Amino acid sequence: MFPEQREALDEAIVKLKAGRMNRRTFLERAVALGLTSTVAGSLLEACGGGGGGSGSGPTTIVWQTENDTSTTYSTIVDNYNKTNKDNVHVVWHNGPSDTSTLITLYDNTLRARSATFDVFNIDVVWPAQFSSNGWTLDLSSRWPASDRANYLPGPIKSCTYNGAVVAAPMRTDLGILYYRTDLISTPPTTFANLTTTAQSNLSKTKIGYAWQGIQGEALVCDFVEVLAGYGGSVLDPTNSKSVTVNSPEGVAALTEMTSWVGTISPIAITTYNEEACRQAFQNGDAAFMRNWPYAYSLGSASGS
Repeated sequence: MFPEQREALDEAIVKLKAGRMNRRTFLERAVALGLTSTVAGSLLEACGGGGGGSGSGPTTIVWQTENDTSTTYSTIVDNYNKTNKDNVHVVWHNGPSDTSTLITLYDNTLRARSATFDVFNIDVVWPAQFSSNGWTLDLSSRWPASDRANYLPGPIKSCTYNGAVVAAPMRTDLGILYYRTDLISTPPTTFANLTTTAQSNLSKTKIGYAWQGIQGEALVCDFVEVLAGYGGSVLDPTNSKSVTVNSPEGVAALTEMTSWVGTISPIAITTYNEEACRQAFQNGDAAFMRNWPYAYSLGSASGS
């Protein structure tokens, strides 16, 4: 089943469970999406027949995530729905690729107290904001400390607000420097070296270095990485109330980044998000790219 068909079927299931679609319409929709009448009938019975009937059908949980182009989330949901014995059916909603658009979606939905989704992925810097608005559940008593001990302490700390665990780490991300091995044999170890190498390859590529210059959280991440490369920090590691970003290292990092615009990076780099960078790199238009791990498998695929 194609992703578009899956989304349409999931939507039909949600409407059936909520009583917004009758049995006949559901069967017609399921068959139109490619299911046989037998499979469609079995799915109808598994969903409890619709219309808020006896309650014997599965509980539907809608999971809203950030944008996933790797099929990882759809595979997780497929496997869960096929194997779980908890009488739960998960419907996955793929989100926008832009972080600002995603948080706007969350903000509008949660302020309106809409029941559009039940479980949702948030970025590591959002737990305090969401919890202070009353949009998260305190998991402290629901998630055993013995299980939490299996996670890295940093992510657990970032999911804690006012002493309460308000989220659960799903994965740990990090910035990666990608480079074209057909052009570059040895990766740079400093940003100054990166700049020089990217400049020397501009005659062979359209872009020397692709990075997230658009206003948003990815740009903050990019800056913090360059700042660390210059030996600087945003906050004093020993005193989180002491701001240290206004330092010679901070000025050097910002000066370095602004020097890339219009030289090793196009003027339009200030509009580039992760996907714009990935597409440029996969098309062979960039010598270097800063991005997240998700771009690795896509960049390793045939045709990249």
